[in-house]
Amino acid sequence: MPSEDKHGSRESSIRASVTTTGPWYRRPPAICSALMMRSLATPATIAVLLGGLTGLAPFALDTYLPAFPEMAASLGASRATVQQSLTSYLAPYAAMMLVHGPMSDRYGRRTWIMVGLLLFCAGSLGCAFAQSIEALLGWRMVQGLSVGATTVVARALVRDLYEGAAAQRVFAQVNLVFILAPAAAPILGGYLLTSLGWRSIFWFLLFYPVVLLAVCWRWLPETLPREKRVSLRFTRLAGNLLTLGERPAFGGLVLMTAAAFCGFFGYVLAAPAFVRDLLGLKPTEFGWLFLATACGTLVGSFWATRRADTKHPVATVGTGLGLAAAAAIANLAYHAVLPPAVPWSVLPLALYCCGYALMLPSATLLILDTSPLPRGATSSLQSFLQIACATLTSAVVVPYVTRSAFWLAAAMFAWWFLSAICWIASCRGSKSSVPPATH
Repeated sequence: MPSEDKHGSRESSIRASVTTTGPWYRRPPAICSALMMRSLATPATIAVLLGGLTGLAPFALDTYLPAFPEMAASLGASRATVQQSLTSYLAPYAAMMLVHGPMSDRYGRRTWIMVGLLLFCAGSLGCAFAQSIEALLGWRMVQGLSVGATTVVARALVRDLYEGAAAQRVFAQVNLVFILAPAAAPILGGYLLTSLGWRSIFWFLLFYPVVLLAVCWRWLPETLPREKRVSLRFTRLAGNLLTLGERPAFGGLVLMTAAAFCGFFGYVLAAPAFVRDLLGLKPTEFGWLFLATACGTLVGSFWATRRADTKHPVATVGTGLGLAAAAAIANLAYHAVLPPAVPWSVLPLALYCCGYALMLPSATLLILDTSPLPRGATSSLQSFLQIACATLTSAVVVPYVTRSAFWLAAAMFAWWFLSAICWIASCRGSKSSVPPATH
């Protein structure tokens, strides 16, 4: 294992692995690329860049939510059909989660992120010019196929660079953007809709990855040396899925984070109906929902960074799940007796997101450390289960629970309850499991 500095960073060893002598024109291309920019990529730069990468997926999902009625009228489709554009994005997004990690293990982190960003740009351009609902659904699939590379590979890259408490702090910073992006995206989308029309939203979703491409080309380091890359075998994908059941401690953790995520993400998917129909708000007032989740996320992420050096990850996960439980129960109790209204219908979401943001960095670290798989494949599994649950919520749960705020609250409680069961199973499994293999 590479030697670590006092902050737990492996950046110095990675830079050392690409350092050589002689004129630049005689050095291998990969080394030339590394030397051109790795020495300028500070830890703060890496954290900001990874945050931007992980924010692309939720921006692509949520920015256009306020525009559903206008898109339906423009494309001659029903709102239910436009709602399915969420599923057409999430389904390939989930499926490709199993591929992005192994591809980055084979071809390198930086290369695969650049490929994903290029394909996403093509999908955004197609959505901006779409003249039918069928074309929109098709280009949304292209976006879903490619965008997962940014999320999956970013997580593996963090674990390549950092250990222990340092990794927890960086995960907290990166996860902060991943959870805050759904808060900012619909607010931005509402203003783009009212000022420039719904197509401007997809022009923004083209501009965003173009900027990321330029920044990645300049500053993103390659953290997986060629000698550590593994061959690509798609037959391993099924075996990776089986690992969830074979290692209860690992599988329970992955399923726990996915279920806890859907507890609040169901509200994101149901936002057009929840905000505009149940709460009776305007397209520019989506902030009532998403600022509440943003505030909870900020508090939880800040708390997670403060606890990283003093509390064991297991204790932090337990505290986060406890906060989420209080929020889910309060949400269900309120809507069982009172009609939906602001701010009371959104305050439980703030507490739930606080608990989720608190426990997610520790849970991610535990997942990567208990997994017997390479880090890229492990990150793929975690993201696949998370987005697969979100796809199930979009296609099956949301169409039924948006009839009332009470059923939305019940769905949140059900997802939390499932996450609690998975956490208990993981804790029991860890007591009888052998120590994980060193990556």
